[in-house]
Amino acid sequence: MNLKNIFLTVFFSYSFILSAAKKDKELQTIDREYEENIKTVLLYPSSLTVLDSALITDAIIPPIMPLNDSRQLLLSFDELGSTTKNYYVRILNCNSDWTLSNLNAILFMTDYDEFQIMDRQTSYSTRVPYIHYKFNVPKPKISGNFLIMVYRDGDDQDLILTRRFMIYETNIITITPAIKFPVNNSLRNTGQQADFTLAYNSSIQNPADNITVVLRQNYNWYNAIYGLKPLYMRDEISTFDYTLFNNENVFKGVNEFRFFDLRSLKSNGMNVASIVQSPNKNDVILEYDKSRNKSAYGTYSDIDGFYAPEQYETKGYETEPDYAKVSFTLDMKQEDAPAGRIFVMGALTDWSLNSNFEMKWDPDNKFFRCTVLIKQGYYNYRYVVLPKEGSAIDDTILEGNSSQTENFYDWIVYYRGPGGMYDRIVGYKATDYLANH
Repeated sequence: MNLKNIFLTVFFSYSFILSAAKKDKELQTIDREYEENIKTVLLYPSSLTVLDSALITDAIIPPIMPLNDSRQLLLSFDELGSTTKNYYVRILNCNSDWTLSNLNAILFMTDYDEFQIMDRQTSYSTRVPYIHYKFNVPKPKISGNFLIMVYRDGDDQDLILTRRFMIYETNIITITPAIKFPVNNSLRNTGQQADFTLAYNSSIQNPADNITVVLRQNYNWYNAIYGLKPLYMRDEISTFDYTLFNNENVFKGVNEFRFFDLRSLKSNGMNVASIVQSPNKNDVILEYDKSRNKSAYGTYSDIDGFYAPEQYETKGYETEPDYAKVSFTLDMKQEDAPAGRIFVMGALTDWSLNSNFEMKWDPDNKFFRCTVLIKQGYYNYRYVVLPKEGSAIDDTILEGNSSQTENFYDWIVYYRGPGGMYDRIVGYKATDYLANH
């Protein structure tokens, strides 16, 4: 083969690899990391919140804020390694269904539509080196759904991560929730019914056609309820009543989230079985988990599936916590396992089915296990089952299902009036299930 042919072979091989890599980075309007070495992505309002006496964090607050709030959202993430990179941020407007809108950035951003991340810090005394990036997200000047996209060296095709957030208007829609046991007696021990009313002001035109409501449990999108229609529309008092009777607004109660405390690598925290440290890594095995499907409901406090990075000894949560290879173990015989694939799921997986968190059968040790690299902190999680490809996730098969479970619910009300160019969020409400009992 002559030199020219060798060059062409190498060139086309490289072009094929590059094309495949870019295809894997096609923009998706979801929370996602597009590279394996991007870890611990957080987006939350930047003000100090005390969760308990030992854990101080904002990380468990979802990225949804009033339009008139003076705070900004803080985006942070780690990149494994010791070399800093040039990353840029762009903010996109989305419709109520999270498809990209046609709205130009000049109509919803006060500043430029591209920003460089300048706050970059190297991890401190960690066995696993990483660079910690922080960015204060400029606030849009309108309400609605928004997507943050982060990319390398100004090339918006070279995506690193995407994150959703929402901005809502106040004093337009009043939402009155009524979380209760389901009307259907067969679901009374397992379900939670989310009734509510909407009262709107005179600025809302033709509300029956122009209002869309989304109802979520624990701020999740994977089991969100869309397209609810009110039972009653009382135009004389500008109110919609969503007291429903056909289970269309009933959620599974599921169970409190499992948890582990990895804030220290010097002693075993709650539900940590062992820690082994070597010069370049940390290996952690969690206590073995069992199915809770037939167990009695146990009451304990959780953080609704979220996690909070922290290093216990210094109370640092940015550059002091180390990374560890954490092993989740499901102690279950293969013949007792549910049909389908089993995954660890929670905020640590972006509330999605992440192949790195799939539980695999270990024939030598006779259990299911997955091992993933995780930053020190306090974590919630649960086991979910995908019965077959394309089916809905089942989060009750291994966790159980109880109407007594404490869950958070929130309502998002979208509105696009006559001639409107984008979907506004004109109402928002969040409430704790137990607070209503």
